[in-house]
Amino acid sequence: MTKVKIILDDITKVKYDAIVNAANASLLGGGGVDGAIHKACGEQLLEECKFLQGCLTGSSKITRSYNLTTQGIFWIIHTVGPIYRHNGHENKYLRNCYRSVLNVAVNYASYYSEQCIRIINDHLYLFNSSRKKESTVDQFNKYISTYPIKTLAFSSISTGAYGFPIKEASKIALEEIFNFIKNTPNKLDEIAMVCFDKKTFDVYESTYNDLVLKLGE
Repeated sequence: MTKVKIILDDITKVKYDAIVNAANASLLGGGGVDGAIHKACGEQLLEECKFLQGCLTGSSKITRSYNLTTQGIFWIIHTVGPIYRHNGHENKYLRNCYRSVLNVAVNYASYYSEQCIRIINDHLYLFNSSRKKESTVDQFNKYISTYPIKTLAFSSISTGAYGFPIKEASKIALEEIFNFIKNTPNKLDEIAMVCFDKKTFDVYESTYNDLVLKLGE
């Protein structure tokens, strides 16, 4: 059974196969956790993200982690959370973020492979020979097979500058995580919610305890 943990830490310092970046739509870095992850991964992350042509709200894309591989973090799953505008659509988009990330995590090989092939085909001018193209594809496939995703760490999506109320966001996040585990047991060994500050940690821990109690009834 997949373990669920609530952790108070810096997400760039935890040892999980994949970590989740609460990104903006450009995927080119920003403030908060987005900026911290880009800084920790280095310039190569930005260069890869430039090829991705952004990401829609509620959707996700996956990249390598570059400098963070030395810490045991191999993948970054970028998802774009909703800005909280009181228009009634935020909950749906936030749920879609968690569902999308979890789907990408368990199908990372096909997602990343298709993503890379699409980038290569869109930028054939960068490859001056078919041999170079084949070599690049081989490198991608080797990385995919070397670093499977069995553990996943989320950051708290949309609760920073995007203004989503933490209590409401924590309930959505953990409901989606528990639903995923119920519907697809043992796909991942461990899922963590990594909280940067004590206030966020306390809210997520309280929500987690409430849900565990409810599920046990």
